[in-house]
Amino acid sequence: MVVEYVIASNDLMRRLLPAGGDEYTYPRPLRTLLRQGISRESGGLFFGSHLRANRHLLSPSDIVGSEALINSFHIEDFVSAKLGVGSDAWARQCVGLAVQFGRDVLEMAANAFPQPIRIAITLDQGTQLFPGDEEGSVPSCTLRFWGIRPGVPEYFAEPSAYDTEPFLLLSRVES
Repeated sequence: MVVEYVIASNDLMRRLLPAGGDEYTYPRPLRTLLRQGISRESGGLFFGSHLRANRHLLSPSDIVGSEALINSFHIEDFVSAKLGVGSDAWARQCVGLAVQFGRDVLEMAANAFPQPIRIAITLDQGTQLFPGDEEGSVPSCTLRFWGIRPGVPEYFAEPSAYDTEPFLLLSRVES
């Protein structure tokens, strides 16, 4: 059996994808999140600590939406601001760390559950017009995952449909 990690991304994300062989060291909170694993609850798959902290967001009538919301976090919280938040170096570091972490989450889920999952990574490089601009957005990189279910629409559509920010979907495929 061969395992591949398939990346579907839009043009804005392709320029930020890490070169092959790049390795990132996980900060303690990400190592802890991986160590805690994924659990099944109300038909959904969740990071256990995220579900405990956000149980009020769980909606059994929209399990895919609940998964994508609860299993979401900002990867930039784990990337050095010394790179210049919002710079291309910062963006590449965020995306590289998110892709590597995403692959590990896909592997962990595949070893624990028969249900496949999909991971989305989005990047907002910020639209602040001046320091302290509260109408603009702060640079951020978000990783989220949800389970794939036959007959249930995906949380996100095809990445090429997103033309305002870098976007990718990460999947694990066995052949």
